[in-house]
Amino acid sequence: MTEICDVSFSYGSRKILEHLSFRVTSSECVVLAGANGRGKSTVLSLIAGILRPSSGRIQTGGRVAYIPQGSALFEDMTVAENLRFFATLAKTAVSDELPFNLHDYMNVKAGKLSGGMKKQLSIACALLGEPRVILFDEPCAGLDIVYRRELIALIHSLKAKGCEIVYVGHDPMEFVSFCDRVLFLGQNLQSYSREELVADPADDQQFCEIFARIFEKLSH
Repeated sequence: MTEICDVSFSYGSRKILEHLSFRVTSSECVVLAGANGRGKSTVLSLIAGILRPSSGRIQTGGRVAYIPQGSALFEDMTVAENLRFFATLAKTAVSDELPFNLHDYMNVKAGKLSGGMKKQLSIACALLGEPRVILFDEPCAGLDIVYRRELIALIHSLKAKGCEIVYVGHDPMEFVSFCDRVLFLGQNLQSYSREELVADPADDQQFCEIFARIFEKLSH
């Protein structure tokens, strides 16, 4: 289990997070939502250990994989070389089973890949070594529907393996099928399980409508 307990964080004199607490359990996906500047990416950086909280405690449920909005790839290196590099960092080997059919592009330089394929490679690199806690920061931003479907299928498979997932996104259509809890970050944290958000947890349309309504209200 990953636990964020009474965490606060400031950039200089600017308070970004105050007394934030939540948990992520095995096979659960928690979605962080809220207007820009509310600290969603900061939360991921804190869980990943890139930033340290000003106060409070963070305990992770195992090795952490962080997929940021940008790319950490070496563009002059091939897909295979990038995978081998990140496998070395994770002290593991490149798996024979890679997501997104990346085996078809092993000799292509990362710089020649489309934006969507770069994101796919970034995810594959992050997942080497079978991390337990996986952090996604807007992985679908600006990408096509085929990529989104492949990513959704991957996240469902990660949940089935017992991974703990924290996902930052704005469009509920991205995460409606795998979201278990939504945390709306703002002046007052609002947390809803799927059952608390909608009367029928299987009603994806109602989930999206209520999510949009709460998001709009909290953004003003």
